[in-house]
Amino acid sequence: MRQARIHWILLLGALAGCTPLTARQAQRRESGAPIARGPDATPTVRVEDLVADAHSLPDSQRLIVETALAALHASSHFLDCSGFVQQVFQAAGVPLPRTVREQWRCGLPIDAPGLRPGDLVFFAFGRRTADHVGIYAGRGHVVHVSSSSAGVQLAPLESAVFAGAWVGARRVLVHSGTPRT
Repeated sequence: MRQARIHWILLLGALAGCTPLTARQAQRRESGAPIARGPDATPTVRVEDLVADAHSLPDSQRLIVETALAALHASSHFLDCSGFVQQVFQAAGVPLPRTVREQWRCGLPIDAPGLRPGDLVFFAFGRRTADHVGIYAGRGHVVHVSSSSAGVQLAPLESAVFAGAWVGARRVLVHSGTPRT
């Protein structure tokens, strides 16, 4: 079932005109090299540890985290950050709006210390309001689609890229199959 969801997400990305990984990106992902690295190029977290942590989550949160992490090894890009987030949540049976602005309005606000895997995390890189979204994967890391065409990435929230761009986080609560806003 999970493989079917991943294939569905990849198909949607391909139909939307997403470009494939570069040869270097594909080689790095196929080698099994850790994606998230600290400033000294040492791994900051193992994907397997995040997946293991997800097993203790409620079903919808577990599916969100597992689907997002499975996309790290995908061979194609997604639409953009909010399209990726929407597709991951949809694959877990949780409907979510399409744009960063609309996603920012969903769920309940969460402070950084209260983050749980599956929460939406928002950043502002060029505006005063949120213009980038990712999925908190746990252990201080976020799964997101980079606007630099690097595809789905796992990155530490404390990285230089995210450090000054934090806007906030939201927890989308599922009640009777629909997100609570």
